Amino acid sequence: MRLRFVMSLCAAFIANSDSCILAQDNDSLRVLDSFEHLQNSVGGYRNGFAKSPSTAICRRVQQGDAAGYCFRIKAERHQEGFCGAWIHLHNFRDTSPGFLDASQWKYLTFRIRADSPAVDVNVRLADEKWILIEDAVTIGPASKWMNQPTSTEWQEVAIPLAELRKLDLRRLGALSLEFPKQGKFTIWVDDLCLKRSLTVDMPETPVDATSVVRVAPKRAIWVWPTESIINDPLQTQDLLETCESQRVGHLWIQLPYRIESHVTIQNVDRLRAFIKQAHRQQIEVHALDGSPEFAVRSAHSIPLAVVDAVVEFNSTCTLAERFDGVHFDNEPYLLLGWSNRSLREEILHDLLTLNVACQQKARSAGLKFGVDVPFWWNALDSETGELAGVVTFQGARKSATHHCIDHLDNVGIMNYRDQADGADGMLAHGIDILKYADEAAHALVFMGVETFRYEPQPVWFALGLPNSEFTTALKDRGRDLALHSRLHGLRLHRLRTGNLVHIGVELPGLSATVEGSQQAEDAIRILAREFGHFSGGADDQGLLAIARKEAERLSEWQDWSLRPIHDAGAGATFSGFVTTRLMPSKVTFADDSMAAFIDETNFAEETFGRYSSYGGLAIHSWESYRRKLPNLADRLSRSSNFRTFQLRH
Repeated sequence: MRLRFVMSLCAAFIANSDSCILAQDNDSLRVLDSFEHLQNSVGGYRNGFAKSPSTAICRRVQQGDAAGYCFRIKAERHQEGFCGAWIHLHNFRDTSPGFLDASQWKYLTFRIRADSPAVDVNVRLADEKWILIEDAVTIGPASKWMNQPTSTEWQEVAIPLAELRKLDLRRLGALSLEFPKQGKFTIWVDDLCLKRSLTVDMPETPVDATSVVRVAPKRAIWVWPTESIINDPLQTQDLLETCESQRVGHLWIQLPYRIESHVTIQNVDRLRAFIKQAHRQQIEVHALDGSPEFAVRSAHSIPLAVVDAVVEFNSTCTLAERFDGVHFDNEPYLLLGWSNRSLREEILHDLLTLNVACQQKARSAGLKFGVDVPFWWNALDSETGELAGVVTFQGARKSATHHCIDHLDNVGIMNYRDQADGADGMLAHGIDILKYADEAAHALVFMGVETFRYEPQPVWFALGLPNSEFTTALKDRGRDLALHSRLHGLRLHRLRTGNLVHIGVELPGLSATVEGSQQAEDAIRILAREFGHFSGGADDQGLLAIARKEAERLSEWQDWSLRPIHDAGAGATFSGFVTTRLMPSKVTFADDSMAAFIDETNFAEETFGRYSSYGGLAIHSWESYRRKLPNLADRLSRSSNFRTFQLRH
């Protein structure tokens, strides 16, 4: 079922948008989609769909030098799989979707052109009934309703609605276009309309006053291997030259420090020299740090001491050698306790308390302060009906993202998608955040993109507890673990399959020492005692089979093998399994070309740049981004001590 597969591609977290045009209704014409905005006149989004190895990439593009946009679909159809694109005629996010009533119209029309003659697509339509079962009806090839085969020139497809007897015209929900033949194709679609007569022409697109785009602000880059860079003049030159060529005006660089009786910054002289060089190029330098555990109130002394250390550092420097700000990337949702709703709010409240305290320290010393947050804190949690990151702070209940915008100088949104347009793209997740920031008139908002890819990581899980028992355990016997993201230095993971929540530990790589492997075994035994299912084996096989089936449906996990957990101390053996975590391709540009990165980010900035609160694009991270740039081999050969840097994450 094609549409079922298509709907599964829609993210659970999609930001609201006010970027849909008003319906252009009159007696003879209703414009459903002119493709000028993120959503169409009936609130619908658009996306590509594909089943591997076939692919489809869709996006709105400008038509030559004209101001108007159309919808481009690039498809590669293989013998296996399928591909195409869908256009919703309702807002699938709305609890009352408002399906399209086309019963009083004679034609459904759209314009189409192709990159080569004789390209054809199958037209499929869905009414409410078909939407509910996530499928659609194929009504025929587009060429059936055209005067001649598809060509490189625009032609109109005019579908008589009276012929659609299998559909409820009062409740239309989606139009999709599917490529039936093998090959590589590009088509463009525009002006989806309802008409009473084929002699009616599209009105000219009115000038949109909100479409004025200011000059794109300079970008930011997260930089983690600071000591390697500041100790190597060639790496310093490489970074700063790249900043100049790539319009980078903000560097968030990992602060090199150690903790003894207090926080002590390392390599002070080289750090001063680096900052001075960056300032000559009008680049701001912010001290970067972060840890999920920093959000916990009992650990606040460390990040506060980091801010104090930066203030003290600046007090010993000339103006040109001083940091411009402090930036924290804490990611508290990696703590196990995030799964418990009340603990989550407690964590968020403590995090905001920390942020405000850091902001006050920084501001009093003339420093800017900012943090990173994920876009999905502003999306609805299907279990609670509230925003995923909602918290009551200083008497106001709203998203933690909004609280950060209210109180801080800048906020980096981890808006990690490799497409700008569509229902699950950068614009869909970012526009409402910028709209709020414009109204709040406080923090600048940077929209982050990812260029790094984590290697597949095997994770050893203990067969878990039902969700209600797990959340109770987090507040009870597992309270201490709930406020940690690592155990014995190894990252912890949650995996939910159906009603079961499994907790696991990331296994060390092939080069791990015997000590490292032993640490993993010790960690999983602790997790099994606190959060593992134990029945003496009576029903474990059935639960493991269900967990495996559910996990294999998730794109983030692959491979599966049973691995029991022997706990001699407790005199028990817990059921366990190992599965490999993958980084979804949609969240990173790691596998995309530099041309695709430029195309998508420039398109996103065309819209983001309309908001006064937009601070610029933020690229994560320098180490991976530099590998996408041309002449890398030459740059690396000039560096005598370049080494691959493993992210602290």
